[in-house]
Amino acid sequence: MFGKEKFVIKDKTPFQAAVRKDASRDQCLKNFENFDFEKNSLLGININSGYCRRPVRLEFQTLKDRENKKYTLNISYIDAENAICRALSQFDLWVSVPKIPDGFAADFAIKPKRRE
Repeated sequence: MFGKEKFVIKDKTPFQAAVRKDASRDQCLKNFENFDFEKNSLLGININSGYCRRPVRLEFQTLKDRENKKYTLNISYIDAENAICRALSQFDLWVSVPKIPDGFAADFAIKPKRRE
């Protein structure tokens, strides 16, 4: 129920190193072939939520805090409540943000919500 790997990618070289090494690699590269690293950065996280695919009601929001020089990616979804997927899969979430300036940090906040 947490994020395993986190990525802050500001240019193409680290992006190419972070792209999956499995059968989905070519599709990932194709989807991002026109991504402009001069204007944007990527925040990425592998979410182990307990679901087999996309977590239910996955929501995310990015906040820029100029005073503290920080981007925060807030992530929420409905808690799987111990109904763990037998495949133990993870969901890769990538979010495009305006180019992260030098000196800025990135935080990832994951908060599963209880079912209503």
